[in-house]
Amino acid sequence: MEENLTLKIEAESPEDLIELQEYILENLPDLMITETYGHAPGFNKEPVIASIIIALGGKKILIAVQGIIKSFLEYRLKSEKEANRHEEKMYQLSIKSNTKHYRSVTKKDFMELTIN
Repeated sequence: MEENLTLKIEAESPEDLIELQEYILENLPDLMITETYGHAPGFNKEPVIASIIIALGGKKILIAVQGIIKSFLEYRLKSEKEANRHEEKMYQLSIKSNTKHYRSVTKKDFMELTIN
């Protein structure tokens, strides 16, 4: 796979993204995570986190992020409150390489991704 990969993670709710971001940073505290924001519906239209973006700068970072995301999603799927939510609906993953656009990837495809 190409170098200069970037992973974008979106979720059904800002709280889900915040929980994932905190989990990642607890396990990989040196990882750089960029947040993007959108506006919540309603009168005040407060900015809310819309996605988190992680630069997958090399093989070691990719493998670490894959492991963290896998363990986090397994944890979430086991929790009772998430039992009725499908894994692919909880978090949407997108990858960007040397192009300007992200392309959606499944969790399975992300876990099989490699960097030479």
